[in-house]
Amino acid sequence: MRTRFRTLAVATLVLGGSLFAESAPAHAAPPTEYDARQKVVTLGDSYSSGTGYWAEGWRYDQVYGGDSYGYKLTVRSDNECWREDDDTPGPRYAAATYRRSIFLACKGALAQHVQNQFDLLNAQWPTDSASKWNGSIILLTAGGNDMLTWGGQDWPEMLASCITQTDCHKKTTNQINNMVTVGSRVSSLYTNIAQRASGAKIRIMGYPKVMQPYRNLFGTVCPAVTGISVAEAQWMDGIAVRLNQQLAAEVAAVKAANPAVNIKFVPTDGALTGGACEFWGSNRSINDRVVALSGSGILLTSDSSFHPTAMGWSRYYSPFVASL
Repeated sequence: MRTRFRTLAVATLVLGGSLFAESAPAHAAPPTEYDARQKVVTLGDSYSSGTGYWAEGWRYDQVYGGDSYGYKLTVRSDNECWREDDDTPGPRYAAATYRRSIFLACKGALAQHVQNQFDLLNAQWPTDSASKWNGSIILLTAGGNDMLTWGGQDWPEMLASCITQTDCHKKTTNQINNMVTVGSRVSSLYTNIAQRASGAKIRIMGYPKVMQPYRNLFGTVCPAVTGISVAEAQWMDGIAVRLNQQLAAEVAAVKAANPAVNIKFVPTDGALTGGACEFWGSNRSINDRVVALSGSGILLTSDSSFHPTAMGWSRYYSPFVASL
């Protein structure tokens, strides 16, 4: 999902890119590559890039990469991607099976930017593109950043702002108002990938429940996230459930229209147990609110907040492999 080092101020969302624009922007020709091995391609947003593994951006294998040869791979103007290209599912599986890992996922990506990632992929790997990625695997997340509330916030912004609100879940301005639009955008993306990579195994990874309040001797609790009540946490997880249902329905429709294509939706919420509400960090798959030291020495909320921990990223691997 799109996140950044931020205060709790609302950011302005600017849409752009090739998927929903009337005409695609001109791109510089990237250098072409060839490798006879089968590929494992990782596309998507922060729930594919590895965001959450570290609190500070400089610790990631690739901090930047959001603008490559004129292909905009994220909505972010700073072009940060926070790619962890060793411990996320695609690279792990590639290493285990002697395949080539290709990693273009970037935090902040909308569905249109994931389309740009796929366009760049095909430009860089013409031989595989010509074979429609026969024998390769493509995994991705998309759609989370495309959700908008009635108040104009995206999903990460709404999560952050709810920390300072009372009864966040009851406010009309905080309700998601464009789920049908999200469905239309990911449907276009899935269809394009299914048609241009019909020889690949395509895996659309679901989003985990971020909060996951749990029961103890005192009832249902969410002790780790200051400012978030149990009711608010349950409501937030309900949005993730709705999003996953929409994504799964769009995958099913694309599969029905392209029955020969090996495309599947892969739920992940059953594997990523222990959400941000979890008091014991050692059991947590999802970070709570993380702070990190900025370059100017100020503690700010990190983009890793409400993203998978190192354990969470490890747990992502099992449902992915089981789906193949």
